[in-house]
Amino acid sequence: MPRRRTSTSRRPGRTFCRGRSCMPIAYDARRTTTDVDAIFVPSDVVREAAMVVAEQLNLEPDWLNDGAKGFAPGNDSQQASVFEGQFLSVAVASPRYLLAMKLLASRTDRDIDDIKTLYVLCGLSTAEQGVEILESYYPARVIPARSHFLLLELFPDELSSDRDLGLGR
Repeated sequence: MPRRRTSTSRRPGRTFCRGRSCMPIAYDARRTTTDVDAIFVPSDVVREAAMVVAEQLNLEPDWLNDGAKGFAPGNDSQQASVFEGQFLSVAVASPRYLLAMKLLASRTDRDIDDIKTLYVLCGLSTAEQGVEILESYYPARVIPARSHFLLLELFPDELSSDRDLGLGR
């Protein structure tokens, strides 16, 4: 297939994917998604290229979006590079980073399978370990009760009785 130019810019773009799209790209999990949550720079260049791709592939105009960047817990020192090209590099969030974001959101309608897969990838098995990951990535944030309850539901037998999981806070 011939390469098609996707942008008029010659400035290289960098994209850091995080969210459901990471699961099939980097972690061999069979998931579907209609969009890619990412942080990208330079924003104008990547957005222009994404619009061209959307037109060429008949995708929604916002298939690549940065709407969830406010929930990102900062830099991911363990991110993995999945593509390096002349004008674009793509990295994906590490399993721990992605797990922290998914646990904070605790969307029971779409994150349960991803959380279970990420737990395995991270070598975790207890609710307490999930709380520790949340606290390490979001140290200044109060962990929502829904996150605690989800962890207790997913990993009930492994709960350590000698640690307060913050349900009383």
